[in-house]
Amino acid sequence: MFVQKGNYEYELELGNYLFFPFSSTIDNDIIQCADNISRNIRYTGNCLAETDCIGYLAIQEHDTITFFSAIYLVGDESEPDVVWRASCGLIDDAMSIYLKTFIK
Repeated sequence: MFVQKGNYEYELELGNYLFFPFSSTIDNDIIQCADNISRNIRYTGNCLAETDCIGYLAIQEHDTITFFSAIYLVGDESEPDVVWRASCGLIDDAMSIYLKTFIK
């Protein structure tokens, strides 16, 4: 499901989980991240396909929105797309620092 810009809070209030990408898809073991840093993921312990990406899974519980590290696995004609809440290895720290720049 794609959410129109500006409807994020409404979708979370409905109980939907939202995925926000932090990285591009993989190109020769390199991902471009939202903090404008390219990272080699060969040694991060991730087993990602070229079409997968790393990001945040947002979940609202009561009045609190919580962000978790997650991996978006792109499916194919026989398997649907899946978002797994998972540690993203060495990229977790960079994701946390980037997210904190938006918290007031």
